[in-house]
Amino acid sequence: MRSIIFTLLVLIAIVNCDLVKTTSCFENPTLTVDAVDVNPVIAKPGDNVTSIIKGTANKEVTGGKLTVEVFLRTIRLFAFTYDLCKIGTCPVTGPYTATVVQNVPKIALSGVYSTKNTAVDAAGNILSCVQFDFQVKK
Repeated sequence: MRSIIFTLLVLIAIVNCDLVKTTSCFENPTLTVDAVDVNPVIAKPGDNVTSIIKGTANKEVTGGKLTVEVFLRTIRLFAFTYDLCKIGTCPVTGPYTATVVQNVPKIALSGVYSTKNTAVDAAGNILSCVQFDFQVKK
């Protein structure tokens, strides 16, 4: 769960060990996101992208899932779901780190993509929601 969030967030991003600008899409999250590092900076089709999310759990989280939705403009292209305890350590309390590795499909077109990364607990309650953009270039 420590590696819980995004990195979501995931593909979730495509920005080489650079901090990605994120926007919260949920008020008063249980899991706050302080930083998202993505590598590589600009992904190519077929690349593996590693996202490292760092944040703070405001209360104990014992499990759940992270869903990463990928959009091109307003069209939802893909969604990936991760077990929070597999991308991090459970239970999570205080500072956490989550690591997500996702392959960019070989059919991906060059362009700017957006992601919406939503973490929920085992009961389906939203823990966090963060959005950010990333780039793919052939």
